[in-house]
Amino acid sequence: MMISSGYQMTVPVAKRLRAARVSKVQITSDGDEATHDSRRHLTSGRGTFRRILDNIQAVTERRLFKVSVRVNLDGRNEPQARALLDALAARASASAAASRSISPRSRAWPRPRRGCICWPSSGG
Repeated sequence: MMISSGYQMTVPVAKRLRAARVSKVQITSDGDEATHDSRRHLTSGRGTFRRILDNIQAVTERRLFKVSVRVNLDGRNEPQARALLDALAARASASAAASRSISPRSRAWPRPRRGCICWPSSGG
């Protein structure tokens, strides 16, 4: 598995990764568009959120590999993380195989909650 910001995860890059036997990619985000772009932007100040979602959609439509999205929570962005999940779900609606789940990774979340979007690959 590979972890990426997803910003440069274009279809040509994804095809090269698949040829190199990458079968799963985890893309990280900090929440919805406004939150993510306020924290992760280009040096020009331009946001990266829309390009990342476009890349996820393009790669998953071609089923190049399984993609999961990890939301980095810091106690100030949980509502925005849920908005991100809604945005991902809207984009994933074309893929009936998309699923939602949360796997808590810290003590900040004592109980499991629903929320991560995962796309399967076809034979990857």
